[in-house]
Amino acid sequence: MIVLLYIAVSLVLSLLLYVWWRKRPYDHIPGVTQLVAGSTPLSSLDTIYEQGIPKDGVMRVTACGVTRIFLSDADVIKDVALVRAKQFPKPPVYDVLNLWGENIVSTNDDIWKKHRVVADPAFAENHMNYLVRESAQSAQLLMDRLEKANNSRKIIDASTEMQDVTLDIIGKVAFGYDLGIFAPRTAEAPHSMTFEEALKITTTLGILVGGVLPTWMKPFFPHTVRALKETEGYMMELIKWRLSNLSENKFDLLSLLVSSNAEQIKETSLSDQELVSDIFIFLVAGHETSATSLNWLLYELALNPQIQQKMYDEVKQVLGDLSIQDMSVETYDKLQYVKHAVNETLRKHPPVSLVPKKARTDTKVGNFHVPKDTEIYFDVSHLHMMEKYWPDAKTFKPERFDPNSSEYHKVKACSFIPFSIGHRKCIGSKFSEIETAIIIAQFVLNYEFSLPKDDPRMNTSKVLSGDIDTEEVITRKPLHLKVEFKKRK
Repeated sequence: MIVLLYIAVSLVLSLLLYVWWRKRPYDHIPGVTQLVAGSTPLSSLDTIYEQGIPKDGVMRVTACGVTRIFLSDADVIKDVALVRAKQFPKPPVYDVLNLWGENIVSTNDDIWKKHRVVADPAFAENHMNYLVRESAQSAQLLMDRLEKANNSRKIIDASTEMQDVTLDIIGKVAFGYDLGIFAPRTAEAPHSMTFEEALKITTTLGILVGGVLPTWMKPFFPHTVRALKETEGYMMELIKWRLSNLSENKFDLLSLLVSSNAEQIKETSLSDQELVSDIFIFLVAGHETSATSLNWLLYELALNPQIQQKMYDEVKQVLGDLSIQDMSVETYDKLQYVKHAVNETLRKHPPVSLVPKKARTDTKVGNFHVPKDTEIYFDVSHLHMMEKYWPDAKTFKPERFDPNSSEYHKVKACSFIPFSIGHRKCIGSKFSEIETAIIIAQFVLNYEFSLPKDDPRMNTSKVLSGDIDTEEVITRKPLHLKVEFKKRK
């Protein structure tokens, strides 16, 4: 017994010594130290903020002997993201996304530039009308499904519906492929899963199994491994089909990427595997960010009927006799209040809470020295709630983005970064903003909505004050969000 106690005490002391030794280079940076990690990085940051925010917005969290630095000051973020961007590349944490090889998100320097050169033409402004049209058509399919629902009150699981409509859009916009979200399909030989089934698994558990788990553990997840293989198979088939039909004038991302890649010389072109990896990244990012933003926007509008009405008035005025399916980029550009509401949602509820970087050399961040290879995170969630940048930050105010409003607050550089900032800003940010705006415009045009009063999870002081439980996997989204719809007369 004494021997076991001695061993236990020795292990604890060794752990404490290890944590102390690993933390020493960062002792001068304010923060917290934990023997084990918190439930999420944000929970550790919340503890720091409760103790008082360091004035320079540079904070340390040490957990399990590993120290990470978190930034919530716009000037410090500007220095890291813009002024000295080359000194702070993407860290290895992004390698979990390399399910089929390197891609536009996980790479740095010349390799990243090769991916970016191929991708740029696909995201050109002149291709946005295709996105507007497909978003409007998919939104109408969702409206049709809601109309047919055997539920007079039309209480929906917002997460499920937003996941479905955005996946339908991304299937058509990314691949030119109808995934069968609103008209179910069956798997055709040689496939044992539909593309929809494979994607839904791959974009959730598939990233963990394919990108995180060691090879020896993967056989314990045969269904997920099969979904990964099916997803790759479908995408390779689509790439080969596009390569054999380059003369067709298609505007989906895959067609545009394949065409752009075909124009590159061998040294700057991407392999088929790299194309698969890139298109998968665009799919995951586009699907998750838009679905999450729509969840939060529905939630905020359900709490603020006066904002709903203002959006409805604008949509009616802008569209006039037009159907929403007849919208174009020019029409979208006139939906100013809708766009302000989308921006305010991205401010208050950024889909990605943390943006990771890495110090390439020993350097200074703010007023603090940090060693080489230190992981540094832009703390987007807390940055967007800073009162010094966003007065009355907890209140949902689309007007704060309207230069013609008395509520307008000029945005300080690098204080609004829902899609990161600098040359590594998300290439598809415009896609996500347009998709979210078109879908929500369709909702407010057809329905008024609120939180169901008889749902105990929705009818609490916490929820009604704008504080709802969340879950975070790829993005941070509201948990158990139910919304009640009432048809407009």
